[in-house]
Amino acid sequence: MKYYFRENVRRYEEMTRMGLEDWAEFRYGDVDHHDFSSREFLEVALPKLRFGTPNPTALELGTGVGPGALFLAERGYRVTGYDLIPEAIDAAREIAAARGFSIRYEVMDVTRIPHDGEQFDLIVDSYCINHIVFAEERRAVFESIKARLKPDGYYLVSSAMYVPSRHTPEKKVVDIATGKTYDVYDGDCLYEPETDYYYEPLENFPSERERTEHCEDTFVVNGKIYIPKRCYRDGERLQAELGIYGFDVISQNGEEDENSICVHKGSKTD
Repeated sequence: MKYYFRENVRRYEEMTRMGLEDWAEFRYGDVDHHDFSSREFLEVALPKLRFGTPNPTALELGTGVGPGALFLAERGYRVTGYDLIPEAIDAAREIAAARGFSIRYEVMDVTRIPHDGEQFDLIVDSYCINHIVFAEERRAVFESIKARLKPDGYYLVSSAMYVPSRHTPEKKVVDIATGKTYDVYDGDCLYEPETDYYYEPLENFPSERERTEHCEDTFVVNGKIYIPKRCYRDGERLQAELGIYGFDVISQNGEEDENSICVHKGSKTD
């Protein structure tokens, strides 16, 4: 089981057990389905975008149960939503139908999006990319986005970011077996400043099932099992990464520069 699948499938199992509709409700309590992590960014960003059609096409990555997709559909976008978890897609379809919207949802691993297929006027990533840790997997995501974004389209990305106050670079963990050195982040997690990879101890996960089931990419440091959890870049490094894969960042904002408006390199000169 891939590390990013494992985290999300357990999340939706717990939501189903608790009878909750969406992730915001799971995390924050009794909130409306329209509350989602990147809503404030989209409310500001979308009016700035210029399309050649009154009803642009939009793809949302990591759509979950679809609050972001519904937000776009309510504003006239023709929306497709991808998510890794079948249970999330099933719930998203039910919610959209109950609200009278026709949204195309598909089960899709964002690291395996085909390059051929429909191109979109807008692609939205609401805190999906930070779950994809390793460079080759991130490359696959960005290359797919580039292939599926129209030449004059926009890519809006929100990502959890590196936070200096959570990083303790003066504290090191040296793996006795390999000699590899990690920084301490969030008290008991490991961070590689050269790659921005962040690893969490498996013992931190709440259920016995989560702590014992097989997961790809786990590794042992000094007798403790760790799992890849996030890629935490700062704004400058994220912008540089986007540039490598052919995007210009025309706007970057947020407390930690977590929100970016991107276009194909050289496509917007005004």
